[in-house]
Amino acid sequence: MLHLPTLIIKDLIQQELTKCMSMTKFFRNTTCLVSLCLCTILICSGVYADDTDAGEDTRSIADLEGVEQLLAIGSMYYAAGLVENATSAYQQAISLEPENASAWNYLGIALRSLEHYDQAMEAYYTALNITPDDPEIWYNLGYVYGLSGSYEKEIEAYQEAIRLQPNFSPAWQNLAVAYLDMEDEEASLDALLKVAEYDPESPIVWFDIGGTYERLGNLTAARSAFEKVLEIDGDLLIAKEKIKEIDLLLLK
Repeated sequence: MLHLPTLIIKDLIQQELTKCMSMTKFFRNTTCLVSLCLCTILICSGVYADDTDAGEDTRSIADLEGVEQLLAIGSMYYAAGLVENATSAYQQAISLEPENASAWNYLGIALRSLEHYDQAMEAYYTALNITPDDPEIWYNLGYVYGLSGSYEKEIEAYQEAIRLQPNFSPAWQNLAVAYLDMEDEEASLDALLKVAEYDPESPIVWFDIGGTYERLGNLTAARSAFEKVLEIDGDLLIAKEKIKEIDLLLLK
């Protein structure tokens, strides 16, 4: 267990908070959360005060924390909207353990949020070289391909995620959107029906299914899907309006 003087812990937290205080008002409002998170991580990881030891007070968090703690700190920063700080924490974790697939995956997520899509892809591929059978990483890779407009590669990545985990509903959902971007309504519908199979109580999924059937000209199936929406959530007025519109079309 690592013993540190109270002054060192206080200074380390203050260093991080100083960075936050130079940002916008929105980010300044998150500093209390960040401070609490950092304090919790320092205490839970065995770093605590020992006022009898007056050691050096200029050590960085990377000197004090292991990989898992750095990943936790990065996730705290990311949740608080401090993505650049999160990126730095993940990079420090990688410098300590280059073969840590989770660190590369988290780095990819942070880089994606910063719209550094090419770098995010590189991070995901590095993670996949370490753990090629992780459906979450394939899903994240597909997501960033979609953001960059590479829909065919996006589809391939989602399909690989689904091959590894057939009930991966978010991958099916995004696959449906990717097919829609490729103007393949039939394939999009098939993917949506898979989402409904694994997540049957989602009104949003059934609404999307209804809209897809409607665009394909199958008004009867569309009406049934919108009715399913109301069975799950009877307060969705837009589904009621859709049923009224379809009923008028069916009367013609």
